[in-house]
Amino acid sequence: MTFDFELFPVLAAADNPRTGAKVLRLLESIRDTRSMGKAATANGLSQRHGWTLIRSWEKALAQPLIVGARGNGSMLTPFAVRLLHAEWRFRQATQPALEAAMAEFLATLLEEDR
Repeated sequence: MTFDFELFPVLAAADNPRTGAKVLRLLESIRDTRSMGKAATANGLSQRHGWTLIRSWEKALAQPLIVGARGNGSMLTPFAVRLLHAEWRFRQATQPALEAAMAEFLATLLEEDR
């Protein structure tokens, strides 16, 4: 039996938490490939869906995340670079506590009835 607990960024209460993770992974891929098409494909998304996710976050954050002109590639804005760095720092800080809590959860779940 396995369980996996993950933390996802959420911009609004009605958001699907996994959307935030998709946006962050998409931004990483855009940073690495300078291409929305390649980044979307690498993340199992259509290019159109990738742009829809990015634009929804840009609207919610009131900040552009990607710059570039058609045919010249896409680049992250300084804000998007900071967003990825902040998420990386958050994960570094929370991962040990999350792993300990997961271990405690599984230990409790697998205890024999007393």
